Amino acid sequence: MSFPVYLKNGDQVKVNDHVYCSPSWDTRDGTPYSVARIMQFLPPADAPKGEEGKNYLYTRVRLAWYYRPSDVSDRPVADSRLLLAAIYSEVCDINQLRAKCHVVHRDKISDLSGWKKRPDRFYFNRLFDPYIKKEFEVIPSQNVRNLPDSIRDVLISRYEYVVAEKEVIPDLTDHVRLCDSCQGWCPSPDTVQCDRCKRYFHMRCVQPPLMAKPSRGYGWTCAPCSRKHEQEVDSHEIRHPTPVPPKPKSNLPAPRGRGRPRKDRSLAEKQENLPVKHFNLWPFRYFG
Repeated sequence: MSFPVYLKNGDQVKVNDHVYCSPSWDTRDGTPYSVARIMQFLPPADAPKGEEGKNYLYTRVRLAWYYRPSDVSDRPVADSRLLLAAIYSEVCDINQLRAKCHVVHRDKISDLSGWKKRPDRFYFNRLFDPYIKKEFEVIPSQNVRNLPDSIRDVLISRYEYVVAEKEVIPDLTDHVRLCDSCQGWCPSPDTVQCDRCKRYFHMRCVQPPLMAKPSRGYGWTCAPCSRKHEQEVDSHEIRHPTPVPPKPKSNLPAPRGRGRPRKDRSLAEKQENLPVKHFNLWPFRYFG
């Protein structure tokens, strides 16, 4: 049996709501309220297991914490509404819940300036792992394209976001890469790209098979491109084009026009109430 949970201010809270939380004032050190997501409500620790324990009122809550940038780094951050998500949870006394707030991924906010002007609104676009002390990028799972359809469909159906290192994001968000020899999907660790035709190949599909990727700073060419290059050299028709550095890929949102943002309250309320998919209580999946 599930019981409704109300805060002292009368607001009802549910699983996956975001809340301010803090221990009692006499044990606080004056720090701001912490921000967390409710993962599940729990009965007392000494409640019986099984069906009998479901009849006990909730006294505990499992919370997934968010960090403020100042919690994990000495870098000055002027934006007080910016948070870092974390794959870290803790069971706390339910009386530590103070009030509701809203936390949304940056890509789901169309008007960031207007969002930050409203009270109790926060956003995030990175994740901090407290165990290895490292930050990761967080992108919507829908943005991941370089995967076989079967894997991508499962990923999108289960998780709202994908967590990965910054240098991995361009590979994940690129169009699906297929081996030019076998037409199978090319995962980055087992794949080489021809430096001339830009096609992808499994290292096992080329002849002779490659045992390792070329060292950093060295290119690789497929057999047809190598033969074509040799013919150009023999006929003295080779021309070296001026190299044009590729534009770095970015996950930043498209630039917005200047001027005062349109105050669309209904749109803001829709964005803060968008459903978020969770699997095993988490909306994130590491995909590095």
